[in-house]
Amino acid sequence: MRFVTYGMGRERVVGLIRSVAPPGSVVEALSDFQAANDVRAGQADVAIGVCQSGAGGALAIPMALLGAGSCAQLSTPSKQPTGEEIREAVASGKKVFGLALSHVDTAIPTLVQALSASPDRQ
Repeated sequence: MRFVTYGMGRERVVGLIRSVAPPGSVVEALSDFQAANDVRAGQADVAIGVCQSGAGGALAIPMALLGAGSCAQLSTPSKQPTGEEIREAVASGKKVFGLALSHVDTAIPTLVQALSASPDRQ
């Protein structure tokens, strides 16, 4: 599986993804534009964007290039995502996930585990 990430705390997010991703996974930090293009071209399986709100900076470009149906805002500064919300977003086929910076430490492991366990993402 190829993960791309962009936005705030990219190196921290890369480390978190690598710590829980299946063996053989590729994890890269890119710009939001390049990440969305890689997902659109099938060169990346999933993109994770991080900003203060979990929406604007994390999802604006992917929504413009891929459409809102491919994207999920998982958290806001005042609302941490639950495991169930993350699993529902993965099960619904979302390819781009927006997170508030304050929730990456808890949300990234759950998100990567849900993506790795999803049969259609193998």
